[in-house]
Amino acid sequence: MTDHTIKDTGSRRTFETGAQRDRGDLKPRPDLIHPYFLQRFGLHMARGAIKYSEWNWFKGMPLSDWYASLFRHVLSTIMGLEDEDHLSAIAFNVMGAMITKEGVKCNLFPKEFIDMPDFVKMHTMYLNLMNPDTAAKTPDKENPIASSELSETKLSVKQENHNFIFRDLINDSQRNSNGLTPKKD
Repeated sequence: MTDHTIKDTGSRRTFETGAQRDRGDLKPRPDLIHPYFLQRFGLHMARGAIKYSEWNWFKGMPLSDWYASLFRHVLSTIMGLEDEDHLSAIAFNVMGAMITKEGVKCNLFPKEFIDMPDFVKMHTMYLNLMNPDTAAKTPDKENPIASSELSETKLSVKQENHNFIFRDLINDSQRNSNGLTPKKD
């Protein structure tokens, strides 16, 4: 038999009877998820299990596939389409993306499943291009735009030509993100 310990957050709730319960604020609270959501989402999962097979989604797929489907369903919801349960499909794709990211961290899925560009790095680079004074004051080894290796010419980029530089940053990011090459349209 496995010897398990009882986790303790140190936060106690004492009932009128004297009974105590560990009720740490950061414990998951699935009891706060509305039952209607669980029922409707469960129906969406049942339909998917019939169409593909149970746990098919858990076999894994690249993050970009989850996001592409997520965005399609978000747009369908915004447009008011009711041809399928788009809200449940949004929840499903969020779950898939979340599990994919965690699965890669745990080596359950290959790291190639994280096939999206590093948008945080790209956004930082873009902001530094638009505001070179800030970039020069806050050098960052991880950020080539803010590093001293960058020539003054690139730092003095004007608004009218930033699109070309930003396009190059996107291409560089796609080439360098996780060692993958950019997808072809």
